[in-house]
Amino acid sequence: MIEFDTELSGIPIEADKADKDVTMYWHLYDNFDANKTFWTDSNGLGMRNRKINAQTTASNLSSNFYPVTSAIVIRDAQNDSSTHRQVTVMTEHTTAGTADLMERATIELVHNRRLQSLNEVDQAGWGIKVNSKYWMQIYDQTRGVSLQRSKQLDVN
Repeated sequence: MIEFDTELSGIPIEADKADKDVTMYWHLYDNFDANKTFWTDSNGLGMRNRKINAQTTASNLSSNFYPVTSAIVIRDAQNDSSTHRQVTVMTEHTTAGTADLMERATIELVHNRRLQSLNEVDQAGWGIKVNSKYWMQIYDQTRGVSLQRSKQLDVN
């Protein structure tokens, strides 16, 4: 299990008045092919299969982001794969996410966003600071089990 502890200071939008999203982005190598397919949890009740739109453009990019309550998963879809590799990224808070969107074998989670219409600020008027933890598990499904629902994962 790999833990990512992140801290993001407020996102400035005053200068250009442009909305901004900051994402956590993982790109996997070693010929990992997710085949534009991934899974997200549905309120902790189970994983839902998601498929990336084949004609992703800037106008419909957001339609490929889904709610991620606690985890997002990609699996190696290569026909000749001797291992059944799975990558699970777990979050400590609900966010939006996608996988395999523009390149092969990627996971992307929205870490923070600041919009003119949704302008969250701290007491000093700066964009809010966001601290988050993410956990990544990479394993072979034939040799191990997912720790997604494990009590061993301490999110406090």
